[in-house]
Amino acid sequence: MSAKEQGDQKTSQKNIDVNMATLRITPKTASYSMYILIAVLAVVIFAALLVALFGGTPTPKIKAPMDINKARELLYSRIKRSMNPGADPCVDFYDYVCGNFESAYPGATDIIDAMKKELFLGWADEITPDQSQQSIVDKIVMALQICQEGGAKDQNHWSDLTSYIAQFGLGVDVQGTHSRSLLDVLVQMALMHHLPVTMIVQPKLNLKDTRRLILHVSYGGPIIASWLQNPASEVLAAVEKFQGVNEGFVKDVKEVDFKVRTWVQGLSSEYPAYKTIAQMSFHTPQINASMWSERFAHYLPLTLKPNETVYVRKVEGLILTNNLVNEYRNNPKVGFHWVTAVVEYYLFAAAMKDTKEHDVKCRGYIQYMAPFALNAIYFQRHLDTTQVELGKHMYRQFRCSIRQFFKWMMPEPTAYAQDRFQLTRLVLGVPDNLNSILGLETQFHYVPQFKEPFLTSFLSALKMRAEEDLFNFQMTRYQGSMAVDRWRLLYNLEAVETEEMSSFSTFSPAFMPYSMVVFLPAMLMLPPFMDTESVAFSYAGTGRLMAQTAMHAFDKDQIEKSHEGDREPWGYGQGRGFYERLLCLERAFEKRIPNVAYGRKTLSENVPDIAALELVLAALRSDSCYVPDRQSHVEKLTEKQLFFVAYCHGFCASKQHIQDYKAGEGKGPARSDHRCNVTVSSMTEFEQAFKCSFKSPRCSFLS
Repeated sequence: MSAKEQGDQKTSQKNIDVNMATLRITPKTASYSMYILIAVLAVVIFAALLVALFGGTPTPKIKAPMDINKARELLYSRIKRSMNPGADPCVDFYDYVCGNFESAYPGATDIIDAMKKELFLGWADEITPDQSQQSIVDKIVMALQICQEGGAKDQNHWSDLTSYIAQFGLGVDVQGTHSRSLLDVLVQMALMHHLPVTMIVQPKLNLKDTRRLILHVSYGGPIIASWLQNPASEVLAAVEKFQGVNEGFVKDVKEVDFKVRTWVQGLSSEYPAYKTIAQMSFHTPQINASMWSERFAHYLPLTLKPNETVYVRKVEGLILTNNLVNEYRNNPKVGFHWVTAVVEYYLFAAAMKDTKEHDVKCRGYIQYMAPFALNAIYFQRHLDTTQVELGKHMYRQFRCSIRQFFKWMMPEPTAYAQDRFQLTRLVLGVPDNLNSILGLETQFHYVPQFKEPFLTSFLSALKMRAEEDLFNFQMTRYQGSMAVDRWRLLYNLEAVETEEMSSFSTFSPAFMPYSMVVFLPAMLMLPPFMDTESVAFSYAGTGRLMAQTAMHAFDKDQIEKSHEGDREPWGYGQGRGFYERLLCLERAFEKRIPNVAYGRKTLSENVPDIAALELVLAALRSDSCYVPDRQSHVEKLTEKQLFFVAYCHGFCASKQHIQDYKAGEGKGPARSDHRCNVTVSSMTEFEQAFKCSFKSPRCSFLS
């Protein structure tokens, strides 16, 4: 780094410190300070708008040209090639639809795998960002490309990493005594630098009062996950190669790692709950309420007293922090060495040449810095309003159709179940406020221009993101009704199970039970899941995915999870009808693979599957654009028949993929061919469409 760059970095750091000092106000001066904060926020947003609209360099055109007619022609030709016309649809519908899958999708294990290879890998490389980085798209794409290019270079920015973490007292040369406590460092890293290790501490949306943010305390995040998801032998071997390590450092890390992995295996969990700091401290016998309040007050722009309410999403983070702090209270050097190793292991790909899954790690870094930014750019590049509006239209049809179901319950639970579905909120690809360039500029104005080394810019961006959270936390504390729509939905999505859903490498729909959000990745609104000229096809593809995800609100693992973030017991499963329906589905799947509890272990996915098909068919029947007996785009198939073909086409997989399925090994979805055959054979419409006659009892859930 040149002397000039070092000077610029120091100046930038001073500016950041001054800004944070400005944020630290007291209730006595809140009114005056809020005017300053409001003015600052207005200037920042206005500047972002000016840059987006009239910036020195134009915003890059990120929309990729797409020939819809060619895409549709390819879609239906593949469906025809995938089908096995010699199979009897009434005997094995999956074979009829997917019997020749490998010839239609050579080299793919399933439909999603095929889409990844064709529509996802390398898409960002096709965008040429402006080097001046005047727009957020330029910044995000440049950040990704700089990180990826670093993986092919003999980069060595280890000294930048060690210099940064030294401010927390971390490093390989920590002495026997330490001037700071482990608790102090862990809270500072989580709150001020967006680098949580043993616990997440971050302002997020208050689900009971969506005008405000509340301090969330949880467990997880990419840093500890990157460490624990790999075997101890692998991470310790990596630590031994870190620059500057000695035998004592490695020995300390190995000792703590063994204990942490033991603690994690025995961590207890409970429902998320709103607790006072005093109640929260019940989980941390060695860290009392006063100690928590003092640490929070030291780094928050306002004081939180022991009677203040926080949202404890996962108590595991508190328990792990308490164990670590207590175990090494008298020998903090050992604990600091482990924290050092965990952080350096997470940032290794940003600091050194790392060819192992380097691109995946880079996307993870960008997504952690700016949640949904990559999703939004992909969304704007590949989709248009037609697909989005069709998705929203289908979901509105679901909302109307749900009123005809759950009649097997008593009147009060029926109404409650129907209302529960109305509480779900659909997110197609990205939150609505991020589906435009202007929305991206406003949401991610804190992202800096990226330059080499990537590591320095990335760490600066994380710090800026933490400052943005603290700023919004304070704003909603004193001005709860002030312009929160700018960030409300994004914070709502981040309120629970954040990073898993916003991860750009996620290609499956997700249901967020504690906020009732139904999230559908943008890729699942493209062929082979949607065709805007065929409602039958679109309901069977994208519609099925939306409905199946939403129906998780009613499976037995989710029914006590409230949209306000905590537990809400109700009498859903008290009637006979509930258990009769579960038993029917369990037996239907048990017949397919007996003696391994197959039906019971796949039940949490089979319930949403059967319920979704019921809901989709009801919504499709009421859609005025649906003409069941009309000729479809596939020769010799009516629209009604195409619906079921498209439904099962989404489950198509290679023969090897089917053979590799391990029945009875933990919970999860049923085998692909069973998800097709068992569900469609329960539908009267399927019998009518293909002139079948089934004697086995039909299963249902909604009706």
